[in-house]
Amino acid sequence: MSISSLINAPLRSLGLRITRIPAIAAPKAAPRPDPTRKYQLLDIVKKEPTNAQAHLNYAVGCLEFGDLYIANAEVQVARFLGAPVDAVEPIAQRVKDVIPPKEELDHNKFYRLHSLAKAIMAQGAGLSVLDVGGGSGELAAFIPDQPYCLAEPRTNGISGEALPFPDNSFDLVVSCHVLEHIPVEHRDAFLDQLMSKARKAVILLNPFNGDGVDERLQFMWEELHANWAKEHIDCIMPRPEYVMDYAQRRGLNCTMTPNATISTAFALVWVDHMMNRNGDLDKNRRFNQFMNTKMMHTIHDAPGSNIFLSVLARK
Repeated sequence: MSISSLINAPLRSLGLRITRIPAIAAPKAAPRPDPTRKYQLLDIVKKEPTNAQAHLNYAVGCLEFGDLYIANAEVQVARFLGAPVDAVEPIAQRVKDVIPPKEELDHNKFYRLHSLAKAIMAQGAGLSVLDVGGGSGELAAFIPDQPYCLAEPRTNGISGEALPFPDNSFDLVVSCHVLEHIPVEHRDAFLDQLMSKARKAVILLNPFNGDGVDERLQFMWEELHANWAKEHIDCIMPRPEYVMDYAQRRGLNCTMTPNATISTAFALVWVDHMMNRNGDLDKNRRFNQFMNTKMMHTIHDAPGSNIFLSVLARK
């Protein structure tokens, strides 16, 4: 006799019966996207960097893989390069439906891109922008109405040192936190490359050397093992005088204005690192959103900052 029969025998007189509850199958997890397709599409972009359809296909691959800022930027690149509207818009809408609010970006990145977007719009409405060294293309989310193209070798295979576009292809060329990663001996050539593609101006936003900078970089490298800090040290940080001298030698107008408050930026690098290290990703997201929506009015471009926004304009 089975165990269930033995248990049920005395219960029958009471009109009761124990039955087995069927096991509920656990829901199947959604299949993880295959990165192979994304990287295959990226390889095609690298071989055909001005092929609009290649960029659009790559945008779809990034969308499927969850790289939403890259997907958004690559849709804009495809649009700039002349992809048909009826091909671009459905993908652009798919990205728009899922891309997170830009206010959730870490505050230092948000502040610099917000500043850069303001500088771009101050040059005039609807100007085309080439974003050199723009990482995952987050800038595109800040200037949705500007024709936009990204050049980032790690993201879409386009190098700022060998731009595959004719001279004077863009109204503006921008480069954010890139110059300090260029070795000293290559900086003139890098800026020459940017200027050659710009009809109107080049806008740079980056940190420079100054009082206490080397000490802060060494602290970040020793305490956080931040690779960017080691690269700043190895490449030797530029000084503001270098950009002014470059402009004079090339016959350009140059304006340089301080950006951000260095103590706030320094502290928030530490906060971001600690929160991410402890796995507090959702809390970090909420913190950044609060900073970017509720605290922006309290943060100013301090005269003592070693970060400058520079505009190199043709005379």
